[in-house]
Amino acid sequence: MELEREVQGDIPRIFAIVDTETTGLRAATGRIIDIAVIRIEDGVVTKTFQSLVNPGMQVAASSYELTGIDPEAILRAPSFDDIAGDLLPLFQGATFVAHNAAFDYSFLKTEFKRIGVVFERPTLCTVQLSRLLYPTSRSHNLDSVMDRHGFRCDDRHRAFPDADVVRQFLQYLQTEKTVEYEEAVQKLLYGTASTPLLERTILKELPDTSGVYFFYGKDRELLYVGKSKHIRTRVRSHFSNKAVKREMALCEQTASVEARTTHGELSALLLEASLIKSELPHYNRMTRHRSELVTLVETINEQGYKGGKLGRTQQINPNTCVLAIFRSLAQAKATLRDISREHQLCNKLLDIEKASSTCFGTQLGTCHGACVGREQAEEYNKRFDKAFKARRIRTWPYSGVIAIEEKGNDAGTGTIFFVDNWCLRGSYTYDHAGMQQFLPSASSFNYDTYKILARYILNRSNKHTIRQLSQSEYYSAIEQGSGEYEKVLVYD
Repeated sequence: MELEREVQGDIPRIFAIVDTETTGLRAATGRIIDIAVIRIEDGVVTKTFQSLVNPGMQVAASSYELTGIDPEAILRAPSFDDIAGDLLPLFQGATFVAHNAAFDYSFLKTEFKRIGVVFERPTLCTVQLSRLLYPTSRSHNLDSVMDRHGFRCDDRHRAFPDADVVRQFLQYLQTEKTVEYEEAVQKLLYGTASTPLLERTILKELPDTSGVYFFYGKDRELLYVGKSKHIRTRVRSHFSNKAVKREMALCEQTASVEARTTHGELSALLLEASLIKSELPHYNRMTRHRSELVTLVETINEQGYKGGKLGRTQQINPNTCVLAIFRSLAQAKATLRDISREHQLCNKLLDIEKASSTCFGTQLGTCHGACVGREQAEEYNKRFDKAFKARRIRTWPYSGVIAIEEKGNDAGTGTIFFVDNWCLRGSYTYDHAGMQQFLPSASSFNYDTYKILARYILNRSNKHTIRQLSQSEYYSAIEQGSGEYEKVLVYD
């Protein structure tokens, strides 16, 4: 048992218990209308969040009947992108917990994706936990759990009361079924960590620090490249997602797992993106290099209304006002139709509908007639700017090259990145022996690199790692090596 626990890992100490009420059963077509999060650290509730959410679409009467939510309250509620900034910190370092977790997780992941945020957390489903610990019970829905343990819920089918029932259940198990609970959580989170090709003990050797990991097949073919701040824990989580066919197939084909540590999360993110493009692992299809992208570039017509022009391109100019980037024209049109409905924009101005006069949305009431001047341009443009705020390519916030430093745990070690206009001009690892190139430099804009750098640079908590460089400092740092490099990295 001790060996098994050492191999599998410890029980998480931070949980984010989630419940959502939605407009439907599928995340691809439905939206969240009520959400609650209860953050627990070391068994203590440290933060809570609850809010109604305006889905930007019509809500069926049956949803209101089930939840008892006032339709007028939904209309007055904030949109998801309005509350996203408050939600994200609640999941920092936490395991996502919900009753039927796949449902709530898929909706939250999709909502974040709509505003350009990648949301990934290890998940723990309390339905599965109940099945493992109470195998003789006939039902494991939330009502059955409440009846079995005598939990109270004063307002069923509302997000916060339902999330609080899950909290009560989790804390009951931690107190009353400690050993069984820990074994069940380990099984659900980490699985058996073994396959016909992979020995469980191989994962014991993986570091639990920042870096990149590699899944290899039996003939040493590279199957998958991933990154994490905690490599060993993240790799184990792959083996827990038994319900996801793609994850199961990957794990069954994996014969060995290896890792490459980095000095921090930024290094891991950029290294992963670079390796996926150069090595083309079989299971990283979604992030493989795309030679052509579809962009929506901002336009303003003669009447002062903002709109967009769709076009295919192989090279993006970051100085152009790019509102959004898509993998294909079909994805662009589908996404823009969702944005148009949510923010009541004009499909004609968004370049997804050809019309000689009014757009079709004007007839349906989803467009207020901006395409024919029936709405004030100022009011329309406010909604337009809000709709694309999170998606547009940001203006480079510096006057030239910057240096970003990630320091290693050992004194005098780290990684330095030189960035200009969202392009990675150079990167080097350093130690007492000098500097070595870390990643290939880039002379042109790369969208995947931009997304990683933008999240890091625009995060105020990272400001102390960034320094503006003059051209002479930059060239001196590159040409002279580690001695001159130390002069460059003297932070205020």
